[in-house]
Amino acid sequence: MIRHVIPENTCIGVDPNRNFGHHWNEFHLSNNPCVPTYHGPEPWSEVELAALRDYVTSLSPDVVYYANLHSFSQLIMYPWGYSKNQTADAEDQQRLGDVVRQESTVVCT
Repeated sequence: MIRHVIPENTCIGVDPNRNFGHHWNEFHLSNNPCVPTYHGPEPWSEVELAALRDYVTSLSPDVVYYANLHSFSQLIMYPWGYSKNQTADAEDQQRLGDVVRQESTVVCT
């Protein structure tokens, strides 16, 4: 996904990684669209993310894992970014993330 330029100015716009609805803006990030971590005016405000939400929801309950490949910093990002507490299945997520990272490296090189 790419960021869309805010029409009223030259700012780079919404960070798609911060526009998901789950715990949106819980940390009260900046409302300034010119900062790199701008979360958007409301959850799911970006067309691409709303389409992704609708698609994944249409597959429910068959979806058991969703991977967000964060190509900018080469990270596998796990839920939940709003908390430093590990989830009950953190070890399972780590193992699956390791597989995703390995397979992504194979595809991308």
